[in-house]
Amino acid sequence: MLTLAKDKSTDYRIVVSESAPVSDLHAAGELAGFLREISGAVFPVVTDAEPPADKEILVGLSNRTEKYLRRMEPLRNEGCYIRTDYQRLVLAGKGTRGTLYAVYGFLEEFLGCRWFTAEVSHIPKRGELTIPSIAKLDQPAFEYREPFFYEAFDGDWAVRNRVNSNAAALDAARGGKMTYGRFGHTFNELVPPDRYFDEHPEYFSMVNGERLRERTQLCLTNPDVLRIATEKVREWMRSMPEAAIFSVSQNDCQNRCECPDCRKLEEEEGAASGPIIRFVNQIAEALEEEFPDKKIDTFAYSYSYRAPRHVRPHKNVVVRMCDIECCFVHPLTDNCPNWPKTPEKLKDRTFPNELARWAKLCDNMYVWDYCTNFIHFLMPRPDLPVLPANLRFFRDNGVKGLFEQGSYVSPGGYMAELKAYLLAKLMWNPDADEAVITDEFLAGVYGCGAGLVRKIMDTFRADYLASGEHLYFSTHAGKLFTTLDFAGLEKYRAMFARLEALALNEQQAKAVRKFKLCFRYLELYKMPLDYPERDLIIDRFVADLKEFGVTKFEETYSLERSVEWMRESLDPDRKFYGDWETEADTMIEP
Repeated sequence: MLTLAKDKSTDYRIVVSESAPVSDLHAAGELAGFLREISGAVFPVVTDAEPPADKEILVGLSNRTEKYLRRMEPLRNEGCYIRTDYQRLVLAGKGTRGTLYAVYGFLEEFLGCRWFTAEVSHIPKRGELTIPSIAKLDQPAFEYREPFFYEAFDGDWAVRNRVNSNAAALDAARGGKMTYGRFGHTFNELVPPDRYFDEHPEYFSMVNGERLRERTQLCLTNPDVLRIATEKVREWMRSMPEAAIFSVSQNDCQNRCECPDCRKLEEEEGAASGPIIRFVNQIAEALEEEFPDKKIDTFAYSYSYRAPRHVRPHKNVVVRMCDIECCFVHPLTDNCPNWPKTPEKLKDRTFPNELARWAKLCDNMYVWDYCTNFIHFLMPRPDLPVLPANLRFFRDNGVKGLFEQGSYVSPGGYMAELKAYLLAKLMWNPDADEAVITDEFLAGVYGCGAGLVRKIMDTFRADYLASGEHLYFSTHAGKLFTTLDFAGLEKYRAMFARLEALALNEQQAKAVRKFKLCFRYLELYKMPLDYPERDLIIDRFVADLKEFGVTKFEETYSLERSVEWMRESLDPDRKFYGDWETEADTMIEP
């Protein structure tokens, strides 16, 4: 047992290397700040140029930590080491983020600190700050961890919750991040049709005997396409040395190439992914000597979902599998029917089986998972209980990275902050107790109303499951909560009235108002079009959205256009899906 502080006083100091990287200096500053907030004591930060003292907190590697290096050897990048040694406390880790994660892990696990949202945290107060004996090696289950929600982009929130999101504001002081040089759907960037199509239509997809300029893919068996794409990726890597991964991936449409050479490769591999993996492998092999620390990412998505029969992704290739056709109100392992608008020849695929096939071929499997309704960000989406099971399934099947796509273009998505927080904790440790994590968040954000918030969420889920409907990445309003009509929402009105009365301060009242926006959105889509003053009710709703900075409530269209649809129809038919529904699919069956 160590007593770090008592009666607002401490004999301890924090020690960093004289040549400490900026991330270690930030870690030391954060530790000193939070220890002072907890105990009232000032913990000075010094370098290892100072003579050693008995009572020190060692942050990062320094001339004081050489004896611990062997114990740290089992750690992977970002792993952290937390240890008490006589009167010393050691907080260190691997890579630019490991020491930061050791500091935040120590503050969270041993001192009870929580950072629920960018605005709401829980930092306990202690007159006497003691810690037990500790010897802990800890590391994340997934090397890439991205809760892709607008509310999760704050850099302090992200680093304190130990996510390395490409989209978060993680500067060098916060350890940087898992940077993508190019993120996805890059074929048009690699070989731009506007530049090449007029003189070289053979570089692009042949579909039904014609080369396509618009909504096209690349002809992956054309040697000039390979040469141009390889040089473009080389250019990217040279210009972005900080980036770890560069995407070489299909455009976000159908229309893969059907030329004889591409079709021959598909037939050999039994899947449309075959030509893609062979193409990406050639780029990866050409660049690995110059860039041994870089990886190239591609998709298993839509028509490229199936794993190939023979070719294996190269050792520096990441395959990011997208579960876009799946149901998200049930665990993925339930093998629910795929999204109804999936092209016919893709509907028989099951995500668990395909992921298992890919995992046998690929050493670097990532997953692109979907945590929102793209055309109704605000609609209650009761998928929270399935997230832990899905993350454990990913971990158990060798997945190394997770992109959890939520309501990213605007704040205000259904329970976005809770989802981001829960995902952050589970991406570090999928076996963490999701009930404890959720209850702590609700208590921290909603105070006395936490139990009622939980009841409202559980009721949303029960009502949705009662409809028998599945829940997809884009589900129209007419398919949501089909057992509820406008009158049937009265129980929610009563619960929200009680919840508003339980708020004890402005922070809690604001959190309740934000949560209620999602119910009000559902209510507007259940409200008859001739309901008295419906337009005025919509106007008030939009004004309240703007209080919370909501600029969109769906991915594609502006707030103004979405509101027009809300006024006109209870089930507007947005042309969101594009060529997913209309383009021909010529899948080669394995």
